[in-house]
Amino acid sequence: MKAPAVSRVLLVDDDDAVRRCLAGVLQDAGYHVTAVGEAIEAVRAATAEPFSAVLCDQHLGPSRGTDVLREIVGLKPAFAGRFILMSGGLSDVEDDRARAFAEARPERYLEKPFMNDALLAVLARVVAPTRKPVPAV
Repeated sequence: MKAPAVSRVLLVDDDDAVRRCLAGVLQDAGYHVTAVGEAIEAVRAATAEPFSAVLCDQHLGPSRGTDVLREIVGLKPAFAGRFILMSGGLSDVEDDRARAFAEARPERYLEKPFMNDALLAVLARVVAPTRKPVPAV
């Protein structure tokens, strides 16, 4: 599955190996990827560059992907429908917000481990050819 023309994805994962692997999968599929490892970097990048989607891990050291979602959407509301959350599981009590996200938006939630095809299918739905990237502030 190839990416729509000039689709830019902000990838957020604090695990270097996972981040590199996912960035490679996305680049091989034709996406332009900006990959960061911390919540603060994600918020900075989302406000500095135009992106078609944000792909964010729930567990980011002391931060959570749902916190990144709240901050980015607070600054750029257009990202509300373009945020994909991924997680290794939602068993912890502290992940109530992630569980609520997954239940309300199952089409934009990926549970690790996932197949590359599943990632690309979710991303293709979020980055429809008719949707323009969310511009930088």
